[in-house]
Amino acid sequence: MSGGHTNPEGLVLVPNLSHVVPGGGHMSLVTDPVPQDGPNSVYVPTTEGHFAALGIPAPTDHWGCQDAETALAPSIGARTAAEVGANHLYQQSVAGWARKFIGFNQTPSGTDSWRTPSDIGIASGKSIVMLNYSAIAKPSAEGLFAQAIGINLTGNALQLRVNTSGHARMFSFGVNGTIAVDHDGIGTVRPFLAVRDGENDATTLHTDLGEVSLTHDESATGANTYTTVCGTAGTSVVCGVRMGGSWMWRGDDADALIAAGLANKTLLEALGWTLPY
Repeated sequence: MSGGHTNPEGLVLVPNLSHVVPGGGHMSLVTDPVPQDGPNSVYVPTTEGHFAALGIPAPTDHWGCQDAETALAPSIGARTAAEVGANHLYQQSVAGWARKFIGFNQTPSGTDSWRTPSDIGIASGKSIVMLNYSAIAKPSAEGLFAQAIGINLTGNALQLRVNTSGHARMFSFGVNGTIAVDHDGIGTVRPFLAVRDGENDATTLHTDLGEVSLTHDESATGANTYTTVCGTAGTSVVCGVRMGGSWMWRGDDADALIAAGLANKTLLEALGWTLPY
């Protein structure tokens, strides 16, 4: 029998080709397989090569959230997210995941977050896509939100929040939409994907539990300022959030993702998430 080797006991040992892929007309070894993690072994791409292997346009920015202190260093791009406020947690564990998480678990006295400099470089009317893997505990009272991702703008904002019912809410340029399903759970990591399609003045939010679409008046927005990678806001009520990775496509990179038909739940499916809708 060809293609294998025979050991002294006469058994045929077949080479393990699980990490072999076609390339350049011959077989080549994959030296940097895309990491997988979590109870369902979803993909956690951390390099441009990982995205190429998955057939997904690479993001402009990626924060792996594996940092030990002080700030979030980028794995893709060059925009460090620095601490704002207090109560920041690093190297947090979530059951079923090998990677670590950042986050908060506190009664905040204001707004606590990791935030990039005011250099996002996206003009009014351009597209932006944000994805993160997060576990969010619903707040104990209205007036506080767990903000998983956000772009703060002059006079307005694009933000994802979880309310007291655990419902995921997308705030976009003065309008909002809600996925009326309970996303609560500091121990349950979910994908949260927010898409701002600047050309069509539309915003969509996709999670592993549902999706919602919004429209907005682009002319009402101001200039972009900074990115909130992970944060909370409010006073005297309890909130919790864990984040194990954050990815952002901006401008031309976002347009490439949209053109590829991946700025929607298809991206989550390509990353290995199972969706009920």
